[in-house]
Amino acid sequence: MTMKTLAVGVCAAAAAIATAPAAFAQAAAAPAMSYGAPIAGLCTLSIDEAIASSTVGKYVSTRLQQIGQQVQAELTSEKTSIDNEARTLDGQRQTLDQNTFEQRAAALQVRQNALERKAAIRDRELQATQQQAEESNTKKNPDDWTTGGERMTGAQRSYLKTLCEEAKEAFDENLTKAEASKRIDELQQKTGRGTAQNR
Repeated sequence: MTMKTLAVGVCAAAAAIATAPAAFAQAAAAPAMSYGAPIAGLCTLSIDEAIASSTVGKYVSTRLQQIGQQVQAELTSEKTSIDNEARTLDGQRQTLDQNTFEQRAAALQVRQNALERKAAIRDRELQATQQQAEESNTKKNPDDWTTGGERMTGAQRSYLKTLCEEAKEAFDENLTKAEASKRIDELQQKTGRGTAQNR
């Protein structure tokens, strides 16, 4: 094994370390949507935007970014240690016999490979954590909502009224938030308009 091979490996790990948390941070921060000029009598609702701008959504986003920063700090620390040892070994190249040099270089390569595997694992863990957080926020049972017993929101009322008209069903003005959410799900199934994800 040559120092050039080891240096290439260190560079590859650096790229993996740099891209994993960055990709995660991009996924955590959704871009703002522009809906254009308002249209009278039309109400749009973005569940993703509502969740992202909620207190819980902001907390989850902040926490996911903190986890990403912790992972990056962990991986960067290990990468720096390997880089420093590689430079030291390269400086000792003339004073070490070939066998000792190759053994130390091989040991560094093993650590480098382990770091690359760890970076890939951490990236998958971050993605799984983010997906789980998103699913738990969007798939919470309406019966478990803290404010589920409150009157339905204006957006729910408007959308539900539209769905009732399309399905030719009676509109109940007095539903709670939880009841309205369930009714919207039912009518979306019946009318084929939207899905629970797009509600």
